[in-house]
Amino acid sequence: MTHNCYYFEQVVWPAWEQTLNETKIKLKTINKRVAFKCSNNLIPLDEIVLEFIHLICDKLELTTSLINVNNSTRWVISPNCGATSIFIGTTRDTFEDKIVKQLEYEAYNDMAFSEMSKLCKEVRNKIPTIERICICHRLGQVPVGEISVFIATSSPQRKAAIEATEWLINSLKERVPIWKKELYSDGSSSWKENKEQPLNTTIQSNHF
Repeated sequence: MTHNCYYFEQVVWPAWEQTLNETKIKLKTINKRVAFKCSNNLIPLDEIVLEFIHLICDKLELTTSLINVNNSTRWVISPNCGATSIFIGTTRDTFEDKIVKQLEYEAYNDMAFSEMSKLCKEVRNKIPTIERICICHRLGQVPVGEISVFIATSSPQRKAAIEATEWLINSLKERVPIWKKELYSDGSSSWKENKEQPLNTTIQSNHF
């Protein structure tokens, strides 16, 4: 699995992105719509895309759009795994004695993606049974009640998935360069590091 992840991350995915960008440029020049056609004896395009996506081990996303929980959850779930652990973080309406209107997140994208990739590799070394990992984080404005972070892992064992997800959210807050600005109802605001009080991130062995 590790070799497959490396191959898709270092070879297939960059080639696909390059082809996609070249195709977009060509489509703009010819100004035509494109239709995918499939006969009965061919595998439908959506199945091909889904099969390819499922070969990718880690899904990392920084987005200013709403996080699609359903799509991310479906991607993490694997037929080889009996457990999927999910963490969802939302904007709460108070901080100490102040009423929060919304949060604003900023990140150094390249550094953030690099560190998120390191976290995925580290947690796989700690818990080899982890099959898939999804880390999505909102950027920009996130009003009260909306999802700011989604982390999910799948594994044949429930304890492994639960511990991996907990380790990832704790480590993400400690290490990934993402900052948040709290905007309060009285018009004031405050920049904060995107982390909480230090927690024990040690992973136990003997997962089941």
